[in-house]
Amino acid sequence: AFERVLELVPDNVDALVGLAVTEMNEDPDKNMTLEQQETFKERQVSKALRHLETAYNTVQKAGGKAQNAMLLNLLSNHYLVRRELDKAYALAWQAFHSTSVPRMRSEACYHIARTFHIKNNFEQAQKFYEHATTIQADFLLPHIGLGQTLVHAKKWTEAKVCFERVLRHHPNDSEVRKMLGCVCARSGESDKALEQFEHIVNIEVESRIDE
Repeated sequence: AFERVLELVPDNVDALVGLAVTEMNEDPDKNMTLEQQETFKERQVSKALRHLETAYNTVQKAGGKAQNAMLLNLLSNHYLVRRELDKAYALAWQAFHSTSVPRMRSEACYHIARTFHIKNNFEQAQKFYEHATTIQADFLLPHIGLGQTLVHAKKWTEAKVCFERVLRHHPNDSEVRKMLGCVCARSGESDKALEQFEHIVNIEVESRIDE
């Protein structure tokens, strides 16, 4: 549907963003080798990025500011991955102020927090992670970032709350469970820490059995 719209209107911003999201989420054929799957994913990301850049440039050429929060957040995430933090921050800030949709505003705050986190500005990172979780409590990624900044501040109890919240929804997330285990160990809860690490081992064993 998005491709059909673009055949008629090549610079339709919404269609370009929709096609980019579709291509990024397209799964490789299960019959592909692991190497072929990775190549496929890289190609899809490259195609998606071209669509996003076309959409953004279209708005800029029209003399306006992009008001599509999804577009701005996707580009912000891209520049975060590339460690172009000033661009990522500017796009996320623009995304936040371009929409009233809670999820989009929360995601923008999350990206802003990440720019500060990467710069080791933990105080500002914590502020924006908290803002993201306040706007959209069920958006879980900011809870992980918030937990990490609280660990840095040695606020063990508050950090545990963040990681436990994520694990209620994703109990087999080994990375988050590892974080929780480390926090428990640092706060003197050795039994609870051991419980987390045993759970991680069980997850690994079960995944190998399934293979």
